[in-house]
Amino acid sequence: MREGGFIVETEEGQPIKLQTRKLDLDVRAYGLGSWMRGGLSGPTRKQILAMRKEAKRREIHAAHCNACREGRSLVASGTELEPEATGDIEVFRTTLSVRGMTCASCTTSIHSALSSFDDILDVDVNLLASCAVVRHRSTFSAKQVKTAIEDIGFQCDVTSSVADLSDPEGDINKIRTTISIEGMTCASCSSTVSAALREVSGVDQVVVDVIGNKGVVVHAKGVTAEAICLAVEGVGYGAAIISSEPLSFRGTESFERTVKITVSGIYCHECVSKLNRYLALLPVKSTQFTTQSHTTTIKYTPREPLTIRDILKGLSNVSPEFQAVLVRETSLNDRSKDIQKREVRMLLTHWIMAFVFTIPTFVIGIVGMVILPPGNILHEFTMRPTWGAAKMGTIIIWPIATVVQFGVGRLFYERAFAPMRPHTRRLLRMALSRDTKIPKSVSRPLTWRYFFNFGSMDLLVVLSTTVAYFASLGMLIIDATSPSSAESVGSYFDSSVFLIMFILLGRVLEAYAKSRTTDAVSLLGQLRAENALLVEDNSAELGPSPEGLDANHRKTTNVPVGHLEKGDLIIVPPGSLPPTDGIIVAGLTTFDESSLTGESRPVRKGPGDEVFTGTTNLLGAVTIRITTTTGETMLEKIMRAVSEASGHKAPIEKLAESLTGVFVPVIVYLAIIVLTIWLAVAGVGVLSSRESKSGGEYFFAIEFAIATLVVACPCGIGLAVPCANAVGTGLAAREGILATTGGEAFIGATKVGVLVLDKTGTLTVGKSTVTDAENWSKLAGDMEKAERMVLEIERGSTHPLAQGLVTYLESQAQSPYRIEIMSTKESAGRGVAASVALDERLVDVLIGNVALLTENGVTLSSVQNELLRQWSEAAKSVVLVALRSNPSSPYVLTAAYALADPPRETTASALATLREMGMQIKMLSGDNILTAIAVAKMVGIPAENVIAGVSPEGKAHIIRSLQQSSWTRPRPSRLRSMISAVPWFHQFDLWRCRHRLGVMFVGDGLNDSVALAAADVSVAMGHGSQATLAGSDFVLLSSTLSSLPALIKLSKRITRRQKLNLGWACVFNIVCLPFAAGVFYPAGGIRLTPVWSAVIMACSSLSVVCSSIALRWGI
Repeated sequence: MREGGFIVETEEGQPIKLQTRKLDLDVRAYGLGSWMRGGLSGPTRKQILAMRKEAKRREIHAAHCNACREGRSLVASGTELEPEATGDIEVFRTTLSVRGMTCASCTTSIHSALSSFDDILDVDVNLLASCAVVRHRSTFSAKQVKTAIEDIGFQCDVTSSVADLSDPEGDINKIRTTISIEGMTCASCSSTVSAALREVSGVDQVVVDVIGNKGVVVHAKGVTAEAICLAVEGVGYGAAIISSEPLSFRGTESFERTVKITVSGIYCHECVSKLNRYLALLPVKSTQFTTQSHTTTIKYTPREPLTIRDILKGLSNVSPEFQAVLVRETSLNDRSKDIQKREVRMLLTHWIMAFVFTIPTFVIGIVGMVILPPGNILHEFTMRPTWGAAKMGTIIIWPIATVVQFGVGRLFYERAFAPMRPHTRRLLRMALSRDTKIPKSVSRPLTWRYFFNFGSMDLLVVLSTTVAYFASLGMLIIDATSPSSAESVGSYFDSSVFLIMFILLGRVLEAYAKSRTTDAVSLLGQLRAENALLVEDNSAELGPSPEGLDANHRKTTNVPVGHLEKGDLIIVPPGSLPPTDGIIVAGLTTFDESSLTGESRPVRKGPGDEVFTGTTNLLGAVTIRITTTTGETMLEKIMRAVSEASGHKAPIEKLAESLTGVFVPVIVYLAIIVLTIWLAVAGVGVLSSRESKSGGEYFFAIEFAIATLVVACPCGIGLAVPCANAVGTGLAAREGILATTGGEAFIGATKVGVLVLDKTGTLTVGKSTVTDAENWSKLAGDMEKAERMVLEIERGSTHPLAQGLVTYLESQAQSPYRIEIMSTKESAGRGVAASVALDERLVDVLIGNVALLTENGVTLSSVQNELLRQWSEAAKSVVLVALRSNPSSPYVLTAAYALADPPRETTASALATLREMGMQIKMLSGDNILTAIAVAKMVGIPAENVIAGVSPEGKAHIIRSLQQSSWTRPRPSRLRSMISAVPWFHQFDLWRCRHRLGVMFVGDGLNDSVALAAADVSVAMGHGSQATLAGSDFVLLSSTLSSLPALIKLSKRITRRQKLNLGWACVFNIVCLPFAAGVFYPAGGIRLTPVWSAVIMACSSLSVVCSSIALRWGI
């Protein structure tokens, strides 16, 4: 100890000061208790190095901290410090770890005790996490909160107390909270959680995803996220908050960045004061450091010189012993995978324990007592009467079965009865309300639905195994009270052990298979670089250049991805992945984008092109300017969209949930009916001596009820559709398709018969270039003035034609005119009208198509019309410019520009494939009819299917007209033809029913949003506007339509698999239940024993999950 430089306290509490130390510290401060309690083996080398590093940091701290040198250090003595209040902080959020809570009544006691104080605003107690989160005013300290809890008999410690950063100006009526949920195994679990959340006052919408282990709740702002978690935990499931944000803010872009930073080296209140004083000097909004919490949440607007790197460096430089580290947030997908791994590991551990106990049970109960013939030593030993008529084998198996039933099987008891607590509490409240003065409004009246909405698969397991165990115990008591000469009635202890072992085996396989359904998305998550080569001299201007930069040209630093800000320059070497999205500013290379778009052909990239994380740089080094930070990249949006898609439930999935919601109660009642019938049969004496040999007629009858409870499996029904959706969504992501509305989108795509396409940016490249320009100005200099005004007006537009026009005009010689835009008015699908101050003279400008100019009284000559016709027939878009210098004078046509936007290379082949699939293809465009027909001819769309010159609202009107007129009859089969030939059959019209074809619209621009919303299925191009992407059912990440046929085919495969899984799961239960109930037993003794029922039950859910995974292999 002396060599290690530690301070050892004597029994009297007097510290022994060593020469190698200047600071008295308790040995417990080094965190050595864990390995000391583990034995005398001592710490590992890694622990020794960590302790030495910590000791060194403490030495540095002691050398620079006056408070500690003066003996005022409060850490060693265990004194708790309150966070130093700042002038504008009024509310604090204190988290406490609470020991001694055992049930919901404990949480209620704590909640009631704290709510009695006026200065406490909110209280949320987490039973499973053994913690409490309290929001209180600064006048009520964290120490007082702790004292209030301890006064009612619980022990607690303050883990953190930080300022609440809730922005009162940002409060709105609706909040969207996402939580991860642990412990769900089937649709019955999700129904239980959904019902618990809907019971919370203020909750409007609830979506629970079993496969993704998450839930999304829309609630009023008065309901806290912690209350949502508490409701989930109240029914026996674990919950953790992922995000909670105002509903109306969702999808809006913010320049602010919020990060969490942890600082190591905080030992006393002086350290806290130094850090908080430093943060107060920065233009940021942050929570305070405390002696309990060494983490702060900072909200700031990145700008030079305030970046995350500067903040981390500044906090680390406050004192030599400080080291600031950025806390990396765990994504929802990572949390889901962790939950799945823990579930598999926990179930596997329980199964191994059950399997170990099954071995002696099998040897004694099956081999020794059944298989081996009389005269064998083991057989004679196990069959020897030992306790009355009870055999030695039965007595040995009894304690084994007890351990398995209530030790290993405790898992099923906990999961079975936790969801029953709300039902029990409600019944108790109703019972009390009749005898006491509790208001009747406390509980709603009972209905028949209440008795058909309880329990889960675990309840069936508990009932079946418990009945088997206690029936065996009853048989053992009968044997024990009988003379040794009497015949033993036997027991089912071995059945109880085998049941639990086989059920756990099925659960392990099912949990593992479920974890594999999201492998496609998990693989995407691995395509992220952890570090980046940051160009340090970022302040220098760097224009577009084909020559890449490397460390030889500029100084670079290897930094974590989280330390990057928008606008930073980074270098992407060949063979590496871009750490974030950005735009190339220097260098030429090719990228493999197959992981995002599904296209295997490498894409050539140069200055001005976008690159995305998850893609691979194949050739030379390039320098990119960052456009997104961590959490906003295209790859992370894909993963987030796939995760959120599972929360959108298709009608078939809602049907499956409805079935599983009543499945367990129906099976319980059915088992009671089966038991009653077979007890009646046994009582009449119909059973033979062979049937009543083991346990008597009544115990034989119980076997049918046990088998009925065991063989029924709602998990297969509940997992049938979600598993197929999860696998399908992952497959679509690999093809470069995002199904933003999940299974609902896939089902909608299978009904599509009419495909409507936008022209610009969808069928065409979307990058217009000026090919011709015509000047019709009569005065010299008017053309230069017109070009300068058009350039200034269109510079801020995002329309492809405007961007092409700006690129052309910027390449022309700039005239020295002073331009000031006074007002602009856009006309959707036509152009823009503007008023411009040109050298203090007001000029009105029209920029747009022929329709815009005609509306404003401009008449074109025959020569001008002929020129425009020639341009249009060459598939060129026309932009006209008209000016007037006096509001009372007419507009004068000044200039005209022809812009070419060629079709994409793969468009024609993709549309040909869709036509072969039976699709009707139409094109909508706001361009003139001649240009639209010319483009349609290039991609193979007939001229009669082209509708041009329509506004955004007009596109939506046409979509609705197509929906009303697109009907089809089912193809007549030979059987239908024969039946329809009957003279009187035509009046029933059963086979003449028609169904409406779905209409799919594909677009990319902001002006397509109305049409996308009107269509049955909406598809947005990945390069489209954010509003377009947010309102679409599918998003094509590639810039082509080549993945559209794959979308239709994949949707049909997924929908067929959904129906196959659900049908198989239902038929499986329908077929097996009669065998288990003994319906066919009179016809030859055909029945399912409880053990075989457990095996078949495991196969039900496992087969459904494996069927979904088979989609990945094309099966």
